[in-house]
Amino acid sequence: MPPGAAPKIQIPRWMQLVGLPLLLVLAWVVAGRVFHVVFLFLVASLIALLLDPVVGSSRAAEAILADYEAAHADLWPALA
Repeated sequence: MPPGAAPKIQIPRWMQLVGLPLLLVLAWVVAGRVFHVVFLFLVASLIALLLDPVVGSSRAAEAILADYEAAHADLWPALA
C-alpha cells in the first residue's frame, strides 16, 4: 500500500450475513414506533399551512414550531 493511502477495511462475511438483517429489523422496529408521531406532525403541519391565510404567516410559523416541539417531546418516550 502506498504511503498516505487510506487503509482498506475488510468486514468478515459472517458479520455481513448477520449484521445486515439485524440492522433491517432494528430499522423496522424504530420506524414502527415513531410512525404515529411523524404522521401526527405531518397532519398538524398541513393544517397549520392551510390556515396560514386566515391567521397570518407569523402565526402559522409559530404553529408549525409548536407542532414540531410537541412531536419531539412525544418521540423520546416512543423510543424508550
